[in-house]
Amino acid sequence: MTEFIFGSHEITHIGLIVRDIEKTAQEYGRKFGIKVPNIGMTDPREKTGATYRGKPTDAMARLCHIPMGHIQTELIQPVGGPSVWKDFLDKHGDGIHHVAIVVNDSRAESRGFPILQEGDFGTGRYVYLDTHASLGLCVELIEVYK
Repeated sequence: MTEFIFGSHEITHIGLIVRDIEKTAQEYGRKFGIKVPNIGMTDPREKTGATYRGKPTDAMARLCHIPMGHIQTELIQPVGGPSVWKDFLDKHGDGIHHVAIVVNDSRAESRGFPILQEGDFGTGRYVYLDTHASLGLCVELIEVYK
């Protein structure tokens, strides 16, 4: 019997780690003929309470969410302290890092996978799971506070 761990949830975006977010965002705009949204910055640890491998981290990232139908492409340029984003960039360079799904309870739905990084983003919480061995990439759980 097949076990569907994340099957009841919809993928909301695909996250790409990039070295140069401006260049990559402009390239997406040109190649897909779309207006590229503004580039933002994650909040500092004092606001997010971010942890990386269970320890507080000053990791931050520049972000750009590009709407592409039902799924967004999220461009992430890591800045600051240790993070899953920086690890990926140092090890692999630019590329697909994760798929993100919205869940009701990010802690309960981590399903026993090790939590690599987590934090708050104002209206919700994110959790990156170490699903590399079984899926070949990270899964990000996004919990929106109600």
